[in-house]
Amino acid sequence: MKTTSTVPATTAFAEDLFTKRVETFDCLGSDKVAKAFGLTLDQATVPAIPFTEEELKRARKLGQFLILHAPTTMQQLHSRLNNVLGDGKLLYDIDWYKGEQFYTTETTRLEWRLVGREVISGSTGQNYLSQTQVLADYVREHVYGSMELPAAYQAAIKEFEDRKDELERLADKDWKAGAEAMANLQLNRLFRGTPADTLFDVIAYFKVNGEYLLPNMYHWSASRSSRGNLVGLGFGGAGGVYVRGFDPRNSLDNLGVVFSRGAIPSLVS
Repeated sequence: MKTTSTVPATTAFAEDLFTKRVETFDCLGSDKVAKAFGLTLDQATVPAIPFTEEELKRARKLGQFLILHAPTTMQQLHSRLNNVLGDGKLLYDIDWYKGEQFYTTETTRLEWRLVGREVISGSTGQNYLSQTQVLADYVREHVYGSMELPAAYQAAIKEFEDRKDELERLADKDWKAGAEAMANLQLNRLFRGTPADTLFDVIAYFKVNGEYLLPNMYHWSASRSSRGNLVGLGFGGAGGVYVRGFDPRNSLDNLGVVFSRGAIPSLVS
């Protein structure tokens, strides 16, 4: 098994790697993000890219893009853009969730993230637990492959697989308790972007590249509504991005998971 280099890639390397010949940019750094959102970023606070050249090359082959997130909530994004994206709306209808914590409080972090442009193959038509297994397999077999899996990721996958049977029984008995337990799994906290993360990605990618992410698919996050549902976000288009809550027992053909991760943590609390 190969060991992974610990030397971070430079911004110049990332920008060159993720710029396509057709002028589509899959490295959305501080300049592009600041312009997309009308922000002023203090360059002294912008973190270095935490990923190695090897990790970035692998991410590029897997169809992921690299993006710098700035701290914000969904509510702040809605307000800053006046609910407008391109020639259409940003969010379709906020009425049911305008008081929800995932909308008002949940905040993106100032960090670099590697994000899939599409949901993981095989993650649709699965309930939340089975979809989490697809996510574990994707991390182990595709994101790292023959490379050594970092200790934090090994621990996250082990936690999930050790508890899988227990979580299945819990969801069958009490779906709300099951949703809470599955949302709190390290694996889902590490690799499922929050609704705020995903909305940030949708806006930035459209502003930079003129392309909607998730035009006909929902990303199933690990954020929960006050009703106990697990929040999904997607179907970006001129009519606005849709946000829905799903029972963890649901399995729909338009409900998948987008891979998203930040720096490798030394410890997940």
